[in-house]
Amino acid sequence: GGVLYTEDVQQRLHRLQARAILKVIPPLHFPAPFEGWYSPGLIPESTALQLIKEAHLSWAPLTVILGTGNRAFRIATEILNQKLCEKVVCLESILPSGKISGWEVERLRFERHGGRVVYGVPRSLNQKTPLTYELRIEDENGIRILETSRVISVGPFQESKGFIEYP
Repeated sequence: GGVLYTEDVQQRLHRLQARAILKVIPPLHFPAPFEGWYSPGLIPESTALQLIKEAHLSWAPLTVILGTGNRAFRIATEILNQKLCEKVVCLESILPSGKISGWEVERLRFERHGGRVVYGVPRSLNQKTPLTYELRIEDENGIRILETSRVISVGPFQESKGFIEYP
């Protein structure tokens, strides 16, 4: 058992005593830790959306998005649409080469705007200059180095069977 303190919508505190406490967490929004994953160059999806809407930042020369889900493709397409950056790469790290987590139509929209999907596992993120980071990716050919301004963590970072749609 245990004691749990919680706050309701009216900001009142409640003390609950229970036989078992179950913690529910949202799906992963960050990849498995790699060297430099705590760096300011790696930002979550929610922060990226705020920065795209409100801030006038330099996203050039390259923006890397971790994940190939629908949300990842939509953010990448938005960055390309607003011409915040000329090159955007979505990095798929859990699925085999040629597969993506999102819908094919989102991928096609992203690629039509000039984006690219890359397959590999992030190994390190190191700051080169105040506005530039070096992302090392390991793929079947070895280590690839991408010079990027931001790495946006969107996901998904776990394989799921997804949904099968029939016409």
